Amino acid sequence: MAHYITKLRDDANNRTQHPNVEWFDSSYHNDACDSISSDVDSQGEWYVQLFAFESKEAAQAEEFDAIYTTRIVKNGEDDWHNPLVIATDDMSEALSIAIEAAEQMQGEYLAHKAQDGGFEHDGVWIEDRMKSPCGRFDLTPEQSGEIYGKTTN
Repeated sequence: MAHYITKLRDDANNRTQHPNVEWFDSSYHNDACDSISSDVDSQGEWYVQLFAFESKEAAQAEEFDAIYTTRIVKNGEDDWHNPLVIATDDMSEALSIAIEAAEQMQGEYLAHKAQDGGFEHDGVWIEDRMKSPCGRFDLTPEQSGEIYGKTTN
């Protein structure tokens, strides 16, 4: 039988519809409360974390009222006032809310990155139009226009 956090991670990945949202086990070996996370920027600055105790008794033993809680971090700061930061004993509700938060964060992250002058192209964030989508190869202005489209400048 799978460990409860592995099952929770698998359930989250199966229920998630957004192609860029993937859940992983973010627990530490000495945690009293395990967790799964979806890390938008792969740098730990933009992520949603769903903490989960194995049972109500385990939560109460650590002086928590709920089995599941969400944590939302944007640009390295906890988003405490986000209505998707919840505590519940209902696994289905917790998964739905965590998935909603991760999917919303995708758009917020892209908008934040766009302030730095980048743009999304086929699911890849492009910061330099003069580089190939993988970022390894230089492009001529003509190649850039063919790949990314013509600029209005």
